[in-house]
Amino acid sequence: MQHLSRFLRAFCQSPWCDGLVRHQNEWAERVLSKQFGYYALQLGVAYSLKQAWDKCPIRHKIVLADVPLSGVDVVCDYRDLAIKSDSIDLILLQHVLEQVDDPYALLREVERLLINDGCVVVMGFAPLNAWRGQWFGRHKHAASQVALFAPGRVVDGLQTLGFEIQQVSFYPESGWQRWLPWLATPFSQGYALIAQKKTSRVKLIGLRDGWRWQSLLPQLARRNITEKVNREAS
Repeated sequence: MQHLSRFLRAFCQSPWCDGLVRHQNEWAERVLSKQFGYYALQLGVAYSLKQAWDKCPIRHKIVLADVPLSGVDVVCDYRDLAIKSDSIDLILLQHVLEQVDDPYALLREVERLLINDGCVVVMGFAPLNAWRGQWFGRHKHAASQVALFAPGRVVDGLQTLGFEIQQVSFYPESGWQRWLPWLATPFSQGYALIAQKKTSRVKLIGLRDGWRWQSLLPQLARRNITEKVNREAS
């Protein structure tokens, strides 16, 4: 996977990705500026998000990647993150799902690390992005190993794990996407989304002190009325 990290980093620095990178940077600035907590993780460094992180109120930020690159704090294996469960407030996946063999396993790992109500930010390429054809000849081997998943599949995976999707953004943005959002995916180059981890809370109604007696009150009342009627009849 290490060569995929270098390939995606080189591709994101090419002129073909200028618009997408600029859009996702601006979107990340707006989203990260509204997040709070103590610890944040970024997995993958396809391009710099320093300006967006600078506007984020979370001060403890760690950048992880599977290969030593500029801006990386820790080199690790995405499949084995030795981090305590329920300890991270925000996790940002920057074009990482395209590199791993089992994206759903990585999303499960993200769910494990996040605290309740913690957020995950996912940035990715759209499956029909033209860059795969443009780089097919020169980077045929690397491009053929990049897994491209539709935003819908990512959303389904997150919702299955109990996440609540808060926002999804596509590039390029067009006015018609507001009214026909289902057309956004086939014609987009990339996407970015944010979801919040939600732990279901089951509230047991009626299980309180004296609940058994309260449930028996109608039966006791009926029995008393029956006994009174029988006495008067006799």
